[in-house]
Amino acid sequence: SNYAMFEYKDTRKPGPVTYGNCSVSGSNMTLRWSVPTDPSYGKPTKAIVRVYFPDAGDYIDYKELSGTATSVTFVYSPYVDSSGFVKAGVILENDYGSGGGTPKVYDTKNKRWIY
Repeated sequence: SNYAMFEYKDTRKPGPVTYGNCSVSGSNMTLRWSVPTDPSYGKPTKAIVRVYFPDAGDYIDYKELSGTATSVTFVYSPYVDSSGFVKAGVILENDYGSGGGTPKVYDTKNKRWIY
């Protein structure tokens, strides 16, 4: 008998992360996030941690993590800009695109998250 085989190829890009309880302790910054579960988004294969690097005047890819990662901790002092802010974020990616998103901003002078 004849049969047909069908393989579903998910071509959806991942969505943006939702930040959770991000924190700063001493010289370490910890970003925490959740991966979107909305069915309109594809499954991420990697999470890129992007940090604004004042010396370069642009964001750099600080670290690549698995698509299921939900936190990262790093020393933030090299990334403090002239205003005293640290801008860092997580971008989910897969073969079909990027989830985009907005970075978190920490005010080192007033010891608080701005957004």
